[in-house]
Amino acid sequence: LDHEIAIWASLEHPHLLGMIQMMDVDDAVFIVSELAEGGNLLDYVSKYGRLKEHVARSVVAQVVDALVYLHTIIRVVHRDVKLDNVLVMEKVEVVRTGEEWVPTVKLADFGLSERLERGSGEAGSPCGANREDGYCVGSLHYCAPEEVRAVGSPSPAADVWSLGCVLYTVLCGALPFNDDYLPRLQMAIMKGEYDEGRLERCGVSEVGRKLVREMLEVNVEKRLTIQQVWSHPFF
Repeated sequence: LDHEIAIWASLEHPHLLGMIQMMDVDDAVFIVSELAEGGNLLDYVSKYGRLKEHVARSVVAQVVDALVYLHTIIRVVHRDVKLDNVLVMEKVEVVRTGEEWVPTVKLADFGLSERLERGSGEAGSPCGANREDGYCVGSLHYCAPEEVRAVGSPSPAADVWSLGCVLYTVLCGALPFNDDYLPRLQMAIMKGEYDEGRLERCGVSEVGRKLVREMLEVNVEKRLTIQQVWSHPFF
């Protein structure tokens, strides 16, 4: 908890959930944060279904903005980017896009976050080093192939993969990697095998499909950085 508090308290960004106050009372820690009255993005998609592309673009752009700040300014890898951790704020906090209201969202939960070493591009111990099963530290459905293999160190590239899973889901209404049989799910992730055709069937533009493809690139060296995502023509 001290690790999470230390990182969380150092953050200040409009699309990261803010910590208002931390109190230590009788050996118990109480944290007061901003209130997200709209629940999380998983609730939002479950209630309203997949998002129209221009709405998805605006929502995901807010998370990209937050990750650019984390990766390049604060030098932190989030390590658990998923729909559950993208919180939808109050109904009055919205941005106008075309003829529809688009929710303001904020990325939350820094319990698994790691600071990056200056100049090294790596952070902390090898991914999964403190887990008996050797798998990724975050939610498996959003884990990057290198995390599933438990190789290398936590890196910003894994956040990009996870956000690619988020983008696919809000555009299609379904996770790109989703299987009840764990070994088959792990294999699909490691091979980067998902239903690309579903994006086209859902009417997603070519530039949107291209962005998903470039974020869900198995080869870490070829995967887009968060800065490249931010400057992508999709946005």
